[in-house]
Amino acid sequence: GGMVKKDGKAVGIMKDGKLSSLNEQPSVGRTGDAIQLDNLVQETSWTVILWGDDQVLVHEDQPVQPFPDEASVTIIHAAPKRGAIDVALKNSEVALTSDLKPGKSTRPVTLPSGLATLAIDTSQELELESGQAYLYILGDAGGRLVPVNGSRPAAGEAAIRVVDARPAGAAKRRVVVGAETIPSGETRTVAARMPGIILGSALARRLGAKVGDSLAMSTPFRGLGD
Repeated sequence: GGMVKKDGKAVGIMKDGKLSSLNEQPSVGRTGDAIQLDNLVQETSWTVILWGDDQVLVHEDQPVQPFPDEASVTIIHAAPKRGAIDVALKNSEVALTSDLKPGKSTRPVTLPSGLATLAIDTSQELELESGQAYLYILGDAGGRLVPVNGSRPAAGEAAIRVVDARPAGAAKRRVVVGAETIPSGETRTVAARMPGIILGSALARRLGAKVGDSLAMSTPFRGLGD
């Protein structure tokens, strides 16, 4: 499947199905005070951050655990009033980033567990447990260190956590998946669809597979970015 170019125009070579099923990024919609999440793929975990002027950031929590005596930290900038910031972890041999803009995150940085010093505008001590990954979410009202669950959700399920990083007095908002409202500060397991896959027509014929069928496969990779 995919697209080829002919005389400068895109020509589809997809015989059946649609490429949109390969999109594994949750969709975000709004109805009144409700923020509706959809297109959740099984065995994925997400942190939904309410931030700024009624904005929503959906961050994928990778189920990767650091080695013993190490921890990892990802910084998420959800404080638009601060503008672009420089971020460093003083106990790490690798600098995090400079000019990190609101709504963006750093790559995960691995460092020794125990006390670490996070330097943004001022320095803050972080207590990091051995073998634990963290998100540090910087909101307008301050920062918070949030542990990442290292286990992958079961087949047919996705995990959703909601963090409200907006200042006090912000308008009420509800994060909804299907008919379920997920309270801020909590993690819930919700129903999720299977991921999509592209098969060549010859392989599909050999397997007797049609659009909508379920296939079992084994691979160390997942997602379009892998």
